[in-house]
Amino acid sequence: MRKTIVAALCTILAVAGCARPDLTTKEGIANAIECTNQRQEASVLGVVLACEVDEAQFGIVDWSQELEQAYTGMTSFAGGAYARVGNFLVSSNNLLAAKKAFETLGVKGVYGTKDNNGSESTQPTEEGKPNPEDTESQPPVVEGEPSTNPTEEPTKEQEDEVEFGETIVTELGNTLKVTGIRYETIDEDCYCGEQGTFYVVFTVKATNNSDESLKDFYITGEAAYGEDGEVAEQVYDSDLKEFSGTLRPGKSATGEFGYVIPKKQTGDVQLQVSVLWDSFLFYGNAKEAKH
Repeated sequence: MRKTIVAALCTILAVAGCARPDLTTKEGIANAIECTNQRQEASVLGVVLACEVDEAQFGIVDWSQELEQAYTGMTSFAGGAYARVGNFLVSSNNLLAAKKAFETLGVKGVYGTKDNNGSESTQPTEEGKPNPEDTESQPPVVEGEPSTNPTEEPTKEQEDEVEFGETIVTELGNTLKVTGIRYETIDEDCYCGEQGTFYVVFTVKATNNSDESLKDFYITGEAAYGEDGEVAEQVYDSDLKEFSGTLRPGKSATGEFGYVIPKKQTGDVQLQVSVLWDSFLFYGNAKEAKH
């Protein structure tokens, strides 16, 4: 279990461009999370790793399953058990809840004690809940770009599976589309795989066609290939663009996902994309769709 959490946390650190961390001490874990600007999932994994948290403390029936599903795109950190843990650890840009959690572990002085206004915060919080001030801060904004068809009226019928090149329309009328597929090779900056290994990069575009901002907007993905649905190893490169933050009404944002897929198997590929609580599937011939 520890090996799985370490791998997951290293993945987040790699995407954030952080140096390889020392995860053998609580201080090292806390400093590693600080490098990621305290992303919710990093804080969750770090605290679990540091204190081997009791699953029942956060109402988690099977932490191993929760972790596995989150990293295979079946669930996201925004829902389920991760919401319960995340709300306790960190809220938006305020570090008070995360600081409290780490101080409980005996790691003091790692996080700053300033609140969002720059003043010292001495207000106690109820155990298991973030400081009320935490919820007032705003999450980072994915500025994105204006939708290319802002006046287009999407259909309301949700499509869960489409071929590459087609558009998925959610129940809220928001859209997802694989807008690009390209081939790359693993270099020295990647955290997994041997240098020179061939992999496929999928560019996914999300458009918010609703009247409300999508807060804590985060997308995960998983790829499989071949008749047997062999799960592809994901490549985490700091050069790959990721989704995170808030997606405003009428705006679009793009993210990239890389997977090690044998060249001979690129004709039969599935890409599962999870947005908050929902999962969607793109499939088809990645070689023909490559552009």
